[in-house]
Amino acid sequence: MNVRILASLLAAALGFAPTAPGQPERWYGMMTNDGDRQPYGMTEAWDLGHYMHGGAAAPMLISTEGRWIWSERPFTFAFTNGVPYVSDARGEVRRGRAGTTLRDAYLEMMKAHFPFDGRTPPAVFFEKPQFNTWIEMITKGFTQDVIEAYVRGIETNGYPCGVFEIDAGFQTFHGSNAFDPKKMPDPQSVYRRIRKNGWKTILWTSFNVLGGTPVAKEFARHFVKTPKGDLFRFGLNPDTGRHSVLWDLTNPRAYEAFAGRLRAFADEYGFDGYKFDMGDPFNFTFVGDYAFHDKRKEPVDFTHAYLGLAERFPLHEFRIGYCNGGKPVIQRLADTTHNWDFLVKMSTDVQVAGLLGSPYTVADMIGGGQESDWKKPDFKPDEKLFVRMAAIQALQPLMQFSVAPWRVLSAEGNALCRTYAELHVKTAPYILKEVAKTAKTGEPLVRMMEYAYPHQGFAKRMTQYMLGDDLLVAPVCEPDDSVVVELPKGTWKDDLGETHVGPKTLNLKDVPLARLPHYWREGRKD
Repeated sequence: MNVRILASLLAAALGFAPTAPGQPERWYGMMTNDGDRQPYGMTEAWDLGHYMHGGAAAPMLISTEGRWIWSERPFTFAFTNGVPYVSDARGEVRRGRAGTTLRDAYLEMMKAHFPFDGRTPPAVFFEKPQFNTWIEMITKGFTQDVIEAYVRGIETNGYPCGVFEIDAGFQTFHGSNAFDPKKMPDPQSVYRRIRKNGWKTILWTSFNVLGGTPVAKEFARHFVKTPKGDLFRFGLNPDTGRHSVLWDLTNPRAYEAFAGRLRAFADEYGFDGYKFDMGDPFNFTFVGDYAFHDKRKEPVDFTHAYLGLAERFPLHEFRIGYCNGGKPVIQRLADTTHNWDFLVKMSTDVQVAGLLGSPYTVADMIGGGQESDWKKPDFKPDEKLFVRMAAIQALQPLMQFSVAPWRVLSAEGNALCRTYAELHVKTAPYILKEVAKTAKTGEPLVRMMEYAYPHQGFAKRMTQYMLGDDLLVAPVCEPDDSVVVELPKGTWKDDLGETHVGPKTLNLKDVPLARLPHYWREGRKD
């Protein structure tokens, strides 16, 4: 039978049908990196078990009318005229209604399936921006000199820094857990300099090991196999002509061996944690012939197991996660391209992450983290876009730089980025207060306007959002420097000191680069 027919039959069985004209029901959920398509209208069929748009995901949909769809296992979903259709479910698909609002539906799902337990990620993540070496290294070279120059640049340009990340490219080979002496002849001196500044340190890692190497041979019993018992091979390396093999994280012994190697490496050099990269289910499903140690497991279970390393390394960063709601995990969004469309995603995707129980989310690198952009020989960053990216992250839970603003921007642009970094530091006490509340209540840290102010006309894609209970942020996401701000009921004081009484719409034109429009709700308890 046709997949769409199956989907239609299941949707009918669940009781979902178009709502009355003038009272549209809107749906959200599924994937963090799908925020720019939400609320869902028309979509293709999408199998959550195969692909997550490069971010965290959960088989959950919630609506503005308080209804919900949930499963413990992946399913395929699609939308036609705003109506959800579900098919190819690997487990029971349940539905229900918690109340009459998006918040009602979220809270019921959270309490039932991913309750928060009061734990939070380390405060340093929220107090100051992070700096990541990725773009500097791919454009200038994977060398210790580049890293040291980056450290000096942060210092001499007066940027606040909480966490310093050394990204991929430092190893002798993937999975070696060893610094390449040609690239990093004295890594201990780098870490001494970083620790002297009081910064925490994170190092890139993943679960793949270059095949044919001593590590691959020593731990062969712990890697993913094919159904015939051979090593599952993935990702041909063009430089070596070898494939990678993958730690089987569904195998408890392999998991402990992998975690033990990571701990020993961190202890040897004194860094604090890891940027855990990869984890996408398509690593397996697009290649095919694999078999996990636990034959009941599928790729999303591997993804979920990988996330468990956050318990071992509280200083961390993940990009991929499956059903990781409620956990004190730092979740990075998918790699950002240097264009204005992705500026919109830096706002919308963080909002959706909150609805999936992943509130401690950082958008990708300011300026963009796509290697393909920065390695173009004629590439020149759009300074206005770059600064607007810094602005939007200034009033999000976390803020991350990669390409050095002082290297690629004018002196004025660099100064503006530093000012936004300082705004984040200034707002950190409020952010930390809201983080603590989120960890206890499970309420999103970044909230959609419809979530915070239901049935007031906000059930649409919006780049403005609430940061916690009291701060409305309206980032400028258009190259013409305009933004429409929709204030809900209440009294609001903006960043210029002017008071506004809502509901009210503000059409802001020619917003200077030095301004990030934001509005404090009056009557709040500081």
